[in-house]
Order: sequence, then C-alpha cells, then structure tokens
Amino acid sequence: MKTRFLAAFAFLTRVPIRRPFTIEDVGRAAIFFPLVGASIGAAQFGLWTLLDTTLPPLLLAVLVVSLSAWVTRGLHLDGLADFVDGLGGGRTRVDVLRIMRDSCIGAFGAIALVLVLFTKVAAIETVVVWQALVLAPVFSRWSIVLLGFVLPYARETAAPSSHFGKRELLGASVMLVAACFLAPRLAASMGASVLVVSLLVGAIARRRIGGVTGDVMGANLELAETAALLVAV
Repeated sequence: MKTRFLAAFAFLTRVPIRRPFTIEDVGRAAIFFPLVGASIGAAQFGLWTLLDTTLPPLLLAVLVVSLSAWVTRGLHLDGLADFVDGLGGGRTRVDVLRIMRDSCIGAFGAIALVLVLFTKVAAIETVVVWQALVLAPVFSRWSIVLLGFVLPYARETAAPSSHFGKRELLGASVMLVAACFLAPRLAASMGASVLVVSLLVGAIARRRIGGVTGDVMGANLELAETAALLVAV
C-alpha cells in the first residue's frame, strides 16, 4: 500500500521520491489519484489564503494556475496539447497516434492550451467558494481512473492504465465521495460536469484511436478540471 501511495505522487507530481516504480505499481496507485488531487487542491487553497489580502484576484488566480502547472510538471497540459493536435491534424488512427507522439506543439494544441488556461484563470478569479479549489483537482484525477478503467489502451505498448482494475476504481471512488462532504451540493454539480466531459472525451478517443493513451487521460483531466471550476462559478 505504501508503494502505491508513493507511486501516485511520483507519477502525478514533482514530489522528489527517489525510488523506482514499475508500470504495475503506477497502475495500482490509481486508488490514490484523488488523494493526490486533494493535496494539489489544498496547496492551491493555501496559496490563495496566504495572498488573498495582498494581491488582486486576477493576479492571484494566475499564480494558483501556475502553481498547479508547476506541481504537475505540466504533464497533463502537455497531454491536452498532444491530443488536440492529433485530432486536428490526423485523418486516420495511425496519423492521430503519430502526431500525438510528436514532442512539437502545433496550432491546434496551442489554441487548446490558451483557452483552457485562460478559462481556469477567469473561473478561479470569480469563484468565491474555497471548496471548489480543492474539489476540482480531486474530481479531475478521479476521472482518469474511470477513463482508463472503461477504455482499452490504444497503443501496443504496456501502460499503467492497463492495471486500473475494479479495486482501483472503487478505492478512488471512495476517496472522491469522502472529499465531496466538503460541499455536497457543489460536488454533485461538479461530478455531473466531469462525467459529461469524460463521456465526450472517451467517445471521441474510442472513435478516433480505439481507446485511451496517456495524452488522452491528461487532456480529460484538464478539461474535467476546467468544467468543474466553471460549474463552481
């Protein structure tokens, strides 16, 4: 259990955990993904509380979004850009997967990043319920466990999502429900928006490439988090 806990933080954040993890370790660590999201949300809330009376809301919102991007090494934002580039530039399944693997960012990906980041900043500037800053990262991390469990991996190589089993989804869901007690009514609305986003992203990924990849799950995480913040507004 300790290995899974550490693997979750090592995989989703830049927390310096100096020990090797296998693909199976990371896959089984999915049970703790919502907890990682809660930790990121707590850091966001802490920053907001610390500087709330010092900086204007817009600048503070930019810093909160920047903190999230820094803590996660921009991993999910990179996935969003790659996925949108693949969808925009690829006609066949092979083309989409090839473009997604390209490390260079294209016009479609750049536009997606700008829109998502601007929307997050605008939403956080407007949100007056502190629970939203904590719950949005929790729901978004849970969403990738759901997506990886429901859909097959689209590439032939091994992947952590291949080890997202019923136990991981159930455990992650229990942690999600526990977090929802922070603001039950808000959580219900956020959950509905995250499910809609995950359904759409999953349907598109299934149709275009036959399943999910790390980029697809990263894109889903960012879009789900954005949707959750919009609902909070």
